[in-house]
Amino acid sequence: MATMTASTTPTATATEAHRTGRKAGIALWTLQALMAAAFVIAGASKVALTDQAVQGFHKIGLGEPGLIVIGTLELLGAVALMIPILSGLSGAALSTLLVGATITEFVADTPAMALVPLAYLVPVAIIAYGRRGQTVRLMAAVRGFRR
Repeated sequence: MATMTASTTPTATATEAHRTGRKAGIALWTLQALMAAAFVIAGASKVALTDQAVQGFHKIGLGEPGLIVIGTLELLGAVALMIPILSGLSGAALSTLLVGATITEFVADTPAMALVPLAYLVPVAIIAYGRRGQTVRLMAAVRGFRR
């Protein structure tokens, strides 16, 4: 004969799930803040046309215009990571940018350098996945606005 304890009651299970969800939300926001800071630093160094960034982009054939465009996209992505309704879309957009950066580094530079954008890709993809509900809500709002 099984006995129910306080931890197996439906109320206790719901409370436990709420705590887990809250912890996951806090972890996701922390990750978003860290990645936003990283993209502000990366984007600002590109937009400021630092010597290292200019040399790197000339090496892959994109030059200064490509540097400014990608730096601007990184800065906009960093801001969007911190706006709740845009956070999932920003994670997806930055993931796409990082896939391109990984491929470019692998082909045009040293394959080992492809690990740098790949290291950024993993947490940004986690954000995109974790905030997919926000992206769905954003798309529904856009569709509703067009009607």
